[in-house]
Amino acid sequence: MSCENEGKTLLLHYGELPPAEAAAARVHAEACPDCRRLLAGLARAEALLAASDAPAPAGLAAAALERALAGGQGLLSWLFIDWRRAAAAAAGVMLMFAVFRGAAPQPRAVSLETIEAGLEDLEYSIYQARVDFSTREIQDFDYEYADMESGKDSV
Repeated sequence: MSCENEGKTLLLHYGELPPAEAAAARVHAEACPDCRRLLAGLARAEALLAASDAPAPAGLAAAALERALAGGQGLLSWLFIDWRRAAAAAAGVMLMFAVFRGAAPQPRAVSLETIEAGLEDLEYSIYQARVDFSTREIQDFDYEYADMESGKDSV
């Protein structure tokens, strides 16, 4: 529907417009083909629904009320739950917890000697790097200084 008065047309059909607006909406609906088509469709749908209303089976309301009253939930109704099912569910949860708890990797124990040996290796590596670095600088400086004294151009 391309009419901008669709909302008012719906309200007109359901009788929810004030009398003055309802009269203006009727005049518009007579002139507008979209609104006329909408009102006709709503009237057809309403007629089909009214024709298809099947009566409720006899005693349905009484049976529903009786069932609702019979299965009422009291304040202490939680005491009457099926304890066997609850115990089985709790046992299942505990079993799953035990299975997955055992599947977790256990931390590996490391001896103090292993840690000390690793630290000594690290300390030696740092010391060796310092020695290599300091020696390299001295050698480079000595080489370039010797070239400068001999008058050669250093690259």
